[in-house]
Amino acid sequence: MKPQPNSNAKEPVNSEIEDYEHLLQYIAETKNTECRRPLQEFRGIAPNLLEGQDAQEWVSQMRDEWEERDRAWRKSE
Repeated sequence: MKPQPNSNAKEPVNSEIEDYEHLLQYIAETKNTECRRPLQEFRGIAPNLLEGQDAQEWVSQMRDEWEERDRAWRKSE
C-alpha cells in the first residue's frame, strides 16, 4: 500500500531544506567517528534513575512538580 500524502502538510521552505541538508551532511561525516565524551561524564545528570527509580515514575514525578509550580505561579498573578 502506497502512503497517501497529507493534504494538510505544507511544503518546507528553503531554510528548512537547508537545515535538513546540513544535518544529513553532519551525520554522514561523523557516523564512523567515536564518541568524544566518555560515558562517565554523564554520571549525575539523572541520579534518581541511576539509583533504580523507575523511568516512568521519575517522569510522572517531574510533571507533577511542574504542574504544582504552574499552579502556584498562576495563583500569584
